[in-house]
Amino acid sequence: MIGRDIKIKMVRTPVPPGHQKDRCPTRVRNLFTINSALFRGDTSVVLYNWDHIPENEMHNIPFADQQIREQHASNFPVLTNTSEGPDPSGIYKADSLQDIESPSWEGLKFKFVKVLAEGGHGYVSLWDVTFDDGSTRRVVIKKGKKDSASFDHAKEASFHLRYDGAEHTTQVIKLDHESAAIRKAMKKENPTAANNFKEDCCWDAAKLKCVVFEYAPYGDVSGLMRNMATTKQNFPNSVLWGILECCELSCPNHSSY
Repeated sequence: MIGRDIKIKMVRTPVPPGHQKDRCPTRVRNLFTINSALFRGDTSVVLYNWDHIPENEMHNIPFADQQIREQHASNFPVLTNTSEGPDPSGIYKADSLQDIESPSWEGLKFKFVKVLAEGGHGYVSLWDVTFDDGSTRRVVIKKGKKDSASFDHAKEASFHLRYDGAEHTTQVIKLDHESAAIRKAMKKENPTAANNFKEDCCWDAAKLKCVVFEYAPYGDVSGLMRNMATTKQNFPNSVLWGILECCELSCPNHSSY
């Protein structure tokens, strides 16, 4: 099947006179919808008030005469990171070990993994956290630099907490709440479990001027592009479209949370 033969399901959408100027014209909307569908490799599409593609619009559809489902790949330049890493001097690792790993925390044990990135006002590090029941969780901690007061941890946390539970958006992790919930479950299952709990310092990310985020095990788009560039692979258009959809769904202006 070629693009011009894509299956069409028509939906009637009457627009009252005078309202069309405030909306995206049906023709433009349909053309974007068709091109997007063909770009992804879809064999069917839903259009407003069109049961077929007008012949005089075929020149506006680049994939009209190409086979659907054929994998199209586009080359995009990728800048390879040639630096020594985000923490060549080890200053951020030392800061993390002193402030986070070394202290004894109530219901939590931190194990430093590595520094992921450095910014103008702070740095991001990767951690493995062990709870009282032996379970572990990998998290990312964003922390301000010692010599900079520009990182507003409270503002950073409140911004992300507005989208608590939303998909396609990195979530803030409240380790003190998780630790308390685990201890409560352990005591419910075995009342004597509390005898093994150590009453150490209570974890408070705000006092340390840091924010804890969930770990994305599959990395980020930047890392994916670097790996693809290193192995000289191309992105199929359908993959690029999927990435763009996730970026759109994560945009705060379009979030339903």
